[in-house]
Amino acid sequence: NDTNIHPWEHSYLIKEFAHAKAYDAAIFYLNHFSDHSVHCYTSAISALSPIMKLEDAFELIQTMKSRGTRPNKFILTALFQCVDGGIAALKLVQDLEDDYRLLMTTEVYNAAIHACTRVNHRRNSLQDDFEIALNLFLKMQRDNKLRPNLSTYTSLLLACSRARQVQTAIGLLDEMTIRPNNVVWGAALNVCAKAGRPEKALEICKRMEKEKAEITRRHVGAILAAYAKAGDNTTALRILQAMQQEGSVRLKSGGKSDGSISILLKPVPLDIVLVNIVINACAMADDYGNAKQILDDLKEGKFINTIESSRDKREVTLFPDEFTYNAVLTACSNSQEAKLIVREMRLTRRYRFGQAPPTARTYTLAINACKKANDWETARFLLEDCEHDGIEKNVFMYSAAIWTAVQCGNLEQEALDLLKEMQRANCKPNLVTYLGVLSAVATAGKTDTALELWDEMKTKHGIMRNKQVFSTMVDALEFKNKQSNSSILQPIEERVQFLETIVNGMEKDEFTVGTGGRVLECLIFEYGRSGRFNDALRTFNRIQGPTNGPCLRAMMSSCALDKRWKEAISILHTSDIVEEAEGPALLDTRALGFAILACSKSGKWEEALNLLELYGPQPGNTRARESAEIIPISAINSLIASCGRGQRPDLALKVLNEMQSRYGAIPNEISYRSAVIACNQGEHEQRRKTNKDSHLKNHSTLQWWECSLSLLRRMKEEGLQPDVQTYSSVISSCQLAGKWQRALGVLRTMMIDYEKGHCEKLNLFCFNAAISACAKGGAWLEAVEIYYKMLDLGGAVTPDFVTLSSLLIALEDAGQKEMAQTLYEDGVKKKIVQPWTTTRAFDDSKQKISIQAIDLHNFSSSMARIAIRTVLESLVVEDDDGREKLPSFSILSRTGLVIIVGKGKGSELDHSILSPTVQKILKNEYDIPFIVDPRNEGRLIVKQNDLENFITKRRSWS
Repeated sequence: NDTNIHPWEHSYLIKEFAHAKAYDAAIFYLNHFSDHSVHCYTSAISALSPIMKLEDAFELIQTMKSRGTRPNKFILTALFQCVDGGIAALKLVQDLEDDYRLLMTTEVYNAAIHACTRVNHRRNSLQDDFEIALNLFLKMQRDNKLRPNLSTYTSLLLACSRARQVQTAIGLLDEMTIRPNNVVWGAALNVCAKAGRPEKALEICKRMEKEKAEITRRHVGAILAAYAKAGDNTTALRILQAMQQEGSVRLKSGGKSDGSISILLKPVPLDIVLVNIVINACAMADDYGNAKQILDDLKEGKFINTIESSRDKREVTLFPDEFTYNAVLTACSNSQEAKLIVREMRLTRRYRFGQAPPTARTYTLAINACKKANDWETARFLLEDCEHDGIEKNVFMYSAAIWTAVQCGNLEQEALDLLKEMQRANCKPNLVTYLGVLSAVATAGKTDTALELWDEMKTKHGIMRNKQVFSTMVDALEFKNKQSNSSILQPIEERVQFLETIVNGMEKDEFTVGTGGRVLECLIFEYGRSGRFNDALRTFNRIQGPTNGPCLRAMMSSCALDKRWKEAISILHTSDIVEEAEGPALLDTRALGFAILACSKSGKWEEALNLLELYGPQPGNTRARESAEIIPISAINSLIASCGRGQRPDLALKVLNEMQSRYGAIPNEISYRSAVIACNQGEHEQRRKTNKDSHLKNHSTLQWWECSLSLLRRMKEEGLQPDVQTYSSVISSCQLAGKWQRALGVLRTMMIDYEKGHCEKLNLFCFNAAISACAKGGAWLEAVEIYYKMLDLGGAVTPDFVTLSSLLIALEDAGQKEMAQTLYEDGVKKKIVQPWTTTRAFDDSKQKISIQAIDLHNFSSSMARIAIRTVLESLVVEDDDGREKLPSFSILSRTGLVIIVGKGKGSELDHSILSPTVQKILKNEYDIPFIVDPRNEGRLIVKQNDLENFITKRRSWS
């Protein structure tokens, strides 16, 4: 209550309360004992701002205003110490400008810009904070007409340093209208150090030389840090050696059109900080040898710091400190060496100078060295040994030991035991701890334990699960398959259940691709594999914010597997821009490939082509020739096949010809096979139209059989090996066009490849198509040659019914009836043809009985004629001369000879083709009476008496 206390003494007492962190006492004194002057409030807010909330500071300002005291610029400046980060600083500037625009001085803006450089807990905020700081810098000049000072540039350069904005920092130096001081130069060099850009640091040093600014020890430290961050420990060592010898060093850097930047770095007094920076450079370059050598030189007193003053000049020997030893441990990858360094640090307690006892960080780094050396036993020893130095185990030491167990492998139980030990010691685990334990159990494939840990870290400890956590959960699923001794993969249902458990336990903010993206991607993919498209779509729609390439690919894959082409197109058109995509629409090209696949599988080749035109590279694109595959080749191949099935072989060939030049995909065997099949289908369609409208002539100059031959030749020229399906399609197209010589040539080429081992197996269809082509061309000798070649292959390919039918047509057309009949009888013996079948019929008493009948279904006219001749001729023969073995005549005698010719419902003309052929041969060649079965017009019957008369008559001739 002493009214004689000077106002500055009130301010002093308030500051003392604040320094003692006695917040309530300071406020109480301000309200009850101070003179409530502006100086007291300024002192209170300035001193308490580091520990005061912004709301409390504003409350003090309101109290101050209510007592008739107006705030000044110093109070506004102090307010910015209550906020961290750019967003909070910008909001405070906006609030203050509404009420105190006249008090918004350069110093206030400096404090706001500096607030942008303080650490906050928002993710990915560095770039945002830098941009806000830059906007405040521009705003103070544009809106408030304020001139920045050296403190302004220093704070802004600090923001550049945090965001690694080297070019902006250099631009600020160019724009400065005032001469930079050593602090500004140091801040600019620090930007280069943080970004690891030593060449830019040398540019700044060159400017310092021109402006005759002194390069101090702090500046040299920033230059050394830039080389360290860039991994250039060689140059850092050279600078240190020159400084140790008190000599200059010439530094050169490329970066200008005239060759390089060269500066002469003069010696500065060494201190332990500079030495530690060089050791850190060696650590970043994994150069333990040089790091250890510097440590040994320090211990031997080889580094001297010369201290000059106005009165004298003295030399001080540098000794290694805690940071020196820790930097060496960072580079160490030998567990025993790390153990010796810890012991050596413990012994420094005996020294008069240079004491550097081990700390918790020391033990953490030593355990990390054991991790690099895969030495679990030493890591465990160090974890227990720290207690001898009075050091309590902390979360970092435990985490390092857990990750050592992960690195050593098969130590998941040890990792779990360490986690339990932490909890018993009331040492709260962090995200790194749980990531290590999760990685250990994931590598062991223990999905159940992984799920328990995944849930525990959130519910028990409130740890935010990040992208690495979710990726590790998926790894557990993958490793479970690898750990299984069985060759059978993990059932899809089990994988889906595991992933569903994770998704059902995810928070809303974890449904982003930046956090739970990999789990969502895998679940969508597994849903697609198991045919649960609706579940895949539901999961895809749960993604918060923009999607990414993998999730979009998984969804498009589900559409392709389920042939949901409409959904694929809809999702693709409404998809977010994918940052890592390289297509013209920034759309993931693999996702585009799956969408094209979905359309192609569904026969919607028009939609697939539209997608390719809309989102694929445009004609004349040079990137396709400069980079790897743009559109997945599987999608292009599917599109080619779809165009072929849609009777558009011209488009199939167009896509094939543009694959490499436009889409960056080199055609492979499947590409050419799909195109050849498309040409074969085009030839089939062309012949079908010609046969249907026989009065129309084919005026097209494009012959698909020629295209298929050309594609086969291109394959060979490009070093690709055609498979049997490719060969069979080429032969088929030649057969349809009646080009038997070409078909035969392709078949012979295939046989040569087969004999050389280039073709894995033979295809019966190739031989059948070649024989059919020979039949159409009247080349019966070549047809017989192919047939016997098949028999000589020793079972590699066996003639079937179609083979014999085509061969008999060729022989019949050439008038080789005897050879045709011989080959037919041989086919019956080999059971290639089995004309006899058991069926039901009515006898003379109208009773239904089982009989043996000749079934000519699927027989060609030529084969049918040969079959009838063989049967009738065989009935005449009295003794068994090796001919076809007929059913017992007693079986035939009750109904006669029944011949099944069919009603012709399966023929293109919708009437029986075989019936007139058989009737003609019975009537004209053998003069045997017959009737059409009144109950089934698809049967011809030679009655018993007529059959016996025929046999008797023919035998009398012989």
